Amino acid sequence: MAAPMFRRFSINVKIIGIFCVSQFLMLILIGFVLYISVTQQKQMTEDATVSGHAIAMKSILTNRDAALEKAILSLLNNNKLVEYVLNRDSNARMIIEGVFLSLEQQNNCCRMTIYSKDLEVLIQNRSKDLPLRGSTLPSYLHDLFQGTGKDFSIAYYFRGPEGIEPVFPVEYCGATVITGDDDQPVGFVEVAMSPSTWLNRVSDLTLSQAAVLDVGKQRFLLSTENQMFAAIENAGLKNSAPEKSRISCLGKQYYLSHLMPLQDPSGAMVSQLWLTRENTPEVKQEQRNLILGAVLFIVLSILGLAGTLLIVTLNITRPIQTMVGGLITDADLATTITQQLGESSHALAEREATQQTAIQEMSKVLENISQMSGENSGQADQACAAMVRARAAVNRTSEDISGLSTAMGRIFQASEETSKIIKTIDAIAFQTNLLALNAAVEAARAGEAGAGFAVVAGEVRNLASRSAEAAQQTARLIEDTVHKARDGADLVKKSLQAFSDVMETSSGSAELVSRIAAASAQQAREISQTKDMVLEMGQAISLNAQNAEDTARVVEKLGIQFSQVRTFTHHLLNIISGGRQARIK
Repeated sequence: MAAPMFRRFSINVKIIGIFCVSQFLMLILIGFVLYISVTQQKQMTEDATVSGHAIAMKSILTNRDAALEKAILSLLNNNKLVEYVLNRDSNARMIIEGVFLSLEQQNNCCRMTIYSKDLEVLIQNRSKDLPLRGSTLPSYLHDLFQGTGKDFSIAYYFRGPEGIEPVFPVEYCGATVITGDDDQPVGFVEVAMSPSTWLNRVSDLTLSQAAVLDVGKQRFLLSTENQMFAAIENAGLKNSAPEKSRISCLGKQYYLSHLMPLQDPSGAMVSQLWLTRENTPEVKQEQRNLILGAVLFIVLSILGLAGTLLIVTLNITRPIQTMVGGLITDADLATTITQQLGESSHALAEREATQQTAIQEMSKVLENISQMSGENSGQADQACAAMVRARAAVNRTSEDISGLSTAMGRIFQASEETSKIIKTIDAIAFQTNLLALNAAVEAARAGEAGAGFAVVAGEVRNLASRSAEAAQQTARLIEDTVHKARDGADLVKKSLQAFSDVMETSSGSAELVSRIAAASAQQAREISQTKDMVLEMGQAISLNAQNAEDTARVVEKLGIQFSQVRTFTHHLLNIISGGRQARIK
């Protein structure tokens, strides 16, 4: 029931409701941020106060305390102190104990302890409400005492109960060395101030009420305002040791306490110091600030709500009504346009079907052309291969003729060398003939004794003549052979030049045939690519036809959707007007 009732509200009421919810959430967020800011500011103030108190306490512990220093110096100026430490004289002890009574009354001292050079207790005077300490100095104070022996200074520190049940668990002490006439350490003296005295000094310095808390028992042992700290103790002090500050509410009063640990020289916590002051005005002021901020925010929210309503009415509701009227008009116009688009899509689908048929026929023609181009390319490749083989044969023939030309050159060279040999033989025959003639002359001179030698000389002469004739004939033959070899070499050169021309011609023809084959292959590839593109065009046209049909169906659905948009627009107008019939401008 809630959902239909919510729908009957006008858009103004809905926006105002959403605004109120958002403002409420924003109020919660701003309140939370304001609370965090106030808390952080308060914490910063508390931390600053704690730091100030810590500085004050450090000043008390590190600076020279006038009362303790006066008490210690009065003891050191007493000659009986050195005499007792060296000789343990009873009269000197009585005088020292009398000096302590004076210090207790005039300087608010509560304990005086004299130690030997070996840090053993020699005298321990105390107020009546304090228990005795041990017989030796605790080990954690040894270095501190030895330091005073080196520079003759006074050390100030807090000291705990050390295992003995005390009335007051922490003492503020001062210690220094005792020296003899030769300025050599002979012992040590320790003086403790009355707890109420130094606690009042801390209270005056920090402008707060001070108290010392026994952390183990969680109760205050001493304070400057017993009634206030008793009320705080009754309100509960559990787990106060790790805290730095605490706010206590006592009726209509608020108290801010800063908790500071009191540590001995070893760093051990012996007690806890509470510095407390009333901060009721600050708490009340914080509460007033929170209330004032909330009221101011509520007032601003109401003003913002009124302004939002006015802005929504002027800038949202009326413009939306105008836009809704425009949407209805646009929806009617869009319906008309979708009808026209549907008719155009059907016509486009029919034209695409006709184009698809033409593309299929063109694809068949291109396929036949591609087949013929492929055959031409194959024949061109065969012719190119034949030209390559012919070119190889011409190259081999040219190489053979070149070898023949080289052989003819060698024959010509051998003929010339043979002619030279024949000339040499002719010269030898001529010389032999001369020798034979000379031999015949000498044989004639010898008479009968040289008759046989004359015969031999005649035969030799005949042989030389025949040799000369044979050499001449051979020379003529060789010369004729040389002329013929020269003519053959010339013919071989001419043949070689002719074959070179044939080879160049066949190379050009082979290259031309190779180009024709490459062109035919390229033509076949381009025709194949053209066929593929035509097929792709056919597929694209088919896809376009299908898309046109799909577009027609989508346009029909779009018309239905526009009708629904018009219906939804009327519903939106009813929602804006909260169920009332609004007039569309």
